[in-house]
Amino acid sequence: MKTMQDSTKKWRGELLDLRESAEDSAVKLVAGGNLYVAATQRSFQLEALGRSGGLTMVKTYSEKTVLTANDTVLVGLDADSNTALLQPLLDRAKEAKADVIVFAGPSRSVLGENSGVQVFPRRLFLQVPYDAAPGVESVNNLIGLWTWTASLVSACVVEGKMPSLFRSNAMPGGGERNMQFRKTPFHTNSGVNVDSVRYLSARYLDALNGALATMNKTQPPAFERGAKVLRDAQAGGKKVHVGYMGHIFPYELQGKGRPAWSVAAKTQVDATVPAELTEGDVFLLLGYQYFPWELTSALQEKKIKSIVTTSMPPLDRWVASDSITYINPVWDVQDAAVSLRGYDIEILPISGVMQASIYWQLAQLAK
Repeated sequence: MKTMQDSTKKWRGELLDLRESAEDSAVKLVAGGNLYVAATQRSFQLEALGRSGGLTMVKTYSEKTVLTANDTVLVGLDADSNTALLQPLLDRAKEAKADVIVFAGPSRSVLGENSGVQVFPRRLFLQVPYDAAPGVESVNNLIGLWTWTASLVSACVVEGKMPSLFRSNAMPGGGERNMQFRKTPFHTNSGVNVDSVRYLSARYLDALNGALATMNKTQPPAFERGAKVLRDAQAGGKKVHVGYMGHIFPYELQGKGRPAWSVAAKTQVDATVPAELTEGDVFLLLGYQYFPWELTSALQEKKIKSIVTTSMPPLDRWVASDSITYINPVWDVQDAAVSLRGYDIEILPISGVMQASIYWQLAQLAK
């Protein structure tokens, strides 16, 4: 968690370069180009697609995608990335003169010295071995993705177009609003002007840094309590299943560096206790907005301990029992962190970064 907080500060040193990159892409997108995201780092790709507070214009890049000189492709690289997809993408982008923007830490080494693509952060500040700090690179890439997105929104407004952004489907009117704008990259009418988007990328980093700082200050007891539950389960030979709801999961739970106890549940979160779990086992729930009252009640009845993180906190008495540990993820229920004067919703989410950071914090503490 402290590493991610440090990263938000270091991304500030990238803002001028990110702005230059976003301004170039904005001109091309306003002219009719497309914004794609590749499937190299799957958690990165899914974080960018259909995301509350994210851009409606983002599309999935595939081998059938026909690129043009006005297109931009976003790429995330970490130690688990499918690099077999990378070189064909780079070759096709070079031929079409499309822009490729890569977010990576040490894994950028697969690009070679003359890749001809933009790589962020320009000043490599994450150089720890992956096995020493798994998750650091993948989550840091998410911070870069949303900071660049903020810069792109600003640059598009300067070009005279306000990008369309999603609202959480769980918020009032969210589903209807998203259906309206899902295939519309820009608004035809908007109250957003250049003053509204001033320092937008810095404001996003402020919001994320504030949430991480609050978590570092207020949640250590909950983290230690959850980590003890996980350590006791390992010592007792019990099972730990990880339930999830969110774009980056389950891919953030798979691959190198994941703890042996971390077994991704077969389905996303619902009110059903996984059949594999029995008395003494643990269910770690990386939830989303609403606290799972029915699920935690059912787990309690079966004497299965749970560790839960959701934006909506439970009543204090609900987690007074030793069987439930609640970790506050410190993001608001609308799942977007920045208010934009003249726009009808908050934009730019922090929940993906926070939920992944919570998982990796528990993984470190439970060793």
